[in-house]
Amino acid sequence: MMFSKLAVCMTNRCSAACDMCCFGCSPKKKTHLSTEQIKSSIRQAAETGAFKSVGFTGGEPFLYYDQLLECSAYGKELGLRITINTNGFWAKNEKLAREKLLALREAGVEYLSFSADSYHQAYVPVDVLRAALRLTYECGMQSSLSIMETVDSQDLITYTEALRPEIYLTALTPHPMLPIGKAMESFSEDKYIRFFETKEAKCTFMGLLQLNFDGNYYMCCSQFCREIPPTNLGKASEVEIKDTERMITSNDYLYVMLRHGFIWYIDLAKKKGFEIPDYLCSPCHCCYFVFRNKKLMSAIEEEVREEAGRLRVQHLLGN
Repeated sequence: MMFSKLAVCMTNRCSAACDMCCFGCSPKKKTHLSTEQIKSSIRQAAETGAFKSVGFTGGEPFLYYDQLLECSAYGKELGLRITINTNGFWAKNEKLAREKLLALREAGVEYLSFSADSYHQAYVPVDVLRAALRLTYECGMQSSLSIMETVDSQDLITYTEALRPEIYLTALTPHPMLPIGKAMESFSEDKYIRFFETKEAKCTFMGLLQLNFDGNYYMCCSQFCREIPPTNLGKASEVEIKDTERMITSNDYLYVMLRHGFIWYIDLAKKKGFEIPDYLCSPCHCCYFVFRNKKLMSAIEEEVREEAGRLRVQHLLGN
């Protein structure tokens, strides 16, 4: 099976309301998945024998800590590795934070991912994030820290310095802010770092299936996923995980993309007279740019169908 990790986006509720949030999460949002739905998806994933881990994200999953703990333990029982994505707001009270982390560690959580930038730190003080990194390490779990930047920001320098010495306890990953969600309302086009050559773009899918707080499955965990129609695999209440791979490979657009990357679409789009930028923010941005263009999708429909058929025959012949 092409999938190996289930990402559970538990909620759009968050302790923060960052100006660049891809899902527009905030304390005012209330949508969250039921424990029954989460456990059903975890069980189905484990039953395939292909999934190795489940990751919990949001919004902010720690806002539903009891549910997070219960579902983590359930995943552990089924032999899955457990990870969490969080902003670390809960480390304000270190004694309580330590107790929660130790309980999560016992429930199978091995890895926590954090974010640091001027948008998150408007809600989570640097000292609190530093404590979260240190406590995660002391409780026997690994962590990573992502820092997002715009053209004129200095967050990578600022927060690498501000989080010393705890910065040495985590894996650091910088990345550009993406033009999706609230960022589209908050920042002008010239603020985005467009460094990725579209001709090199390939899907960074990495075998990840997302159960989103809207109740749908998506074939990736990209910030753009909810805006890319082909990646929506349908409602979890109606779709079984064992059928999702077939749904992807039977979709002509996705099948061609997974075999050829985006260059096939980019070349074809240019031949049809569509303007494609030479540089975008990431491979996921390229996917978003191509697949949400309804006019382009309609214009190349016949070519996509023919190429998908050719590739499937080639596959059947062992080529």
